[in-house]
Amino acid sequence: MTGRAQKINKMIGRDGRKIINFRPVLLFSSSLALGIGGAYAAEVHELPLAAFILVLLAAGVLLCALSGEIKNTPFILTAFLLAFGMGALSFRAQLNAYRKGRSIGGETSVVGTVEKIGLGDSYAVLTLGDLTFNGEERAGKLRLQLSSVAAQSLNLSDELFFDCEIFSMQTLAGEFRADLVSDDVRYVAYKASGLAVVGAEFNLFRSIANRLRGALQRGMDETTAAVTYALLTGESSGIDEGLLENVRRGGIAHIFAVSGLHIGALYAFLRLLIVKTGLKRGSKTTRFLFVAFILLFYSGVCGFSPSVLRAAIMCLATYLAELFGTKSDPLERLGFAALIVLLLDPASLFAIGFQLSFAAAAGILVFSRTLGDVMLAPVLALSARGDRGGENLSREEIAEKRLPFRFLQPAIGLLAVTLSAQIATAPFQLNAFGYLSGWGLLLNVLIVPLVGAVYSAVFLLAFLATVFPSGAAVLLFLPNAFISAVLLPFQSLSFSFSLFEGVRFSLPSAILYYALVSLLSKKTNLPRTVKATAFFVLLFALECTMYQTNGRITAFIQGKILQSQSLAFFWTL
Repeated sequence: MTGRAQKINKMIGRDGRKIINFRPVLLFSSSLALGIGGAYAAEVHELPLAAFILVLLAAGVLLCALSGEIKNTPFILTAFLLAFGMGALSFRAQLNAYRKGRSIGGETSVVGTVEKIGLGDSYAVLTLGDLTFNGEERAGKLRLQLSSVAAQSLNLSDELFFDCEIFSMQTLAGEFRADLVSDDVRYVAYKASGLAVVGAEFNLFRSIANRLRGALQRGMDETTAAVTYALLTGESSGIDEGLLENVRRGGIAHIFAVSGLHIGALYAFLRLLIVKTGLKRGSKTTRFLFVAFILLFYSGVCGFSPSVLRAAIMCLATYLAELFGTKSDPLERLGFAALIVLLLDPASLFAIGFQLSFAAAAGILVFSRTLGDVMLAPVLALSARGDRGGENLSREEIAEKRLPFRFLQPAIGLLAVTLSAQIATAPFQLNAFGYLSGWGLLLNVLIVPLVGAVYSAVFLLAFLATVFPSGAAVLLFLPNAFISAVLLPFQSLSFSFSLFEGVRFSLPSAILYYALVSLLSKKTNLPRTVKATAFFVLLFALECTMYQTNGRITAFIQGKILQSQSLAFFWTL
């Protein structure tokens, strides 16, 4: 290598290493997502799709340059365009199918099967499938609003008959509703007369969910049963709205969305079960199929939500790589999970559940190590002081010799993971809910490990209570006591303090924000001077876009907080 080439390499990277690693699956799924976003912008907001294609090509060339894949640029851009096209076409196909609901007016006799029950304080919302209007079969689903009293006696898979006035949703006027498109809800009704259960359709997943709900109601207090059902299935509509809002304000509502915490605990339990039983003598394929069956079956009981699928796919990819001794990149597994979810349901890209789940996972994978090292640095310095006449010890030696460090290291690791997830999800939380919890970091560090530690036990006992309903009270006695104790602070205290309120991220602001976070992580290999320059440029651009979106005072406060936090992380790298 010539001296000039070495000098250039030194300027753009450390020791000639790549600035970023090329991850084909992650980038392919990102291109697919961009294609879905471009089709959405063109269909719903009438923006030019060509602009998104230009962004894709520019980003592709930049990524090839940063990852040292310049020679393969034509092939990579072709793959990106293919993924972009797949995303755009799949979203348009889903949207066109959704818009095919024929108009209908006046009083209509409806027969439909209950697929979802959302319970509120005074009303319930049912999602019905297998629809028949006035004796004629209809594609799509109907969302029906009832009083909570009328819905209490209903179960999943009940076949209902009623008369009502139906409104069809042929166009997407106003705000785009990803949940309606994903669920294929083409009709809505607000009143029903003559409601009657005329039969029941067998569905294994719904049947298990019904039995689980019944077992929990028999063996637990009403509130605790609703919370436990949400913890196990992700269906939180049965929880008292005041309690649920206080949990949201506390920043731990994600424990009611079955995701990495829950699937990870179940996965660890299955691994332990294999090791401790005769299953360990089975072939690798048999062990993998056993774990895959349990995780995917459980995902079905939870309704195959994006967060459940993401966690299950990542666990299965990890286990497959471990069994067959292949290298497994966590970010590639995340990209593969996103690819599967988006191919199955393109509109889920715009659902807050998908956004929070994948953003949190990405934040943990990209930023937790950086934050952990930042927070461990002073602990290491203090722990090593005075040993060997002032000579510093390695982290492994300190962990071996210093008892306090053994306890501090996992605690700091948990804090780094929690903070990474909150940093990564902040734009989505602010845009969706209008605030960031001021209690989130503390409560996540205190409560989430407890829930994760007992989740497998609660899962197993709830399963046994479903199989042996007569023993539900005995089997669920300890889970009832534990969850009641965890809920007590949220029933008696207010967690209304917010870190930010009224701050919103525009699309340019969000892009700049995540570019800034990625720059500060150890996934980006740049020398300090280049990082510092890029850092201040991105921060200035972020403050300008925040000012444009939120106004002078909000943007100033937001910018200064970002600046102080980011500088603290940066100068310790």
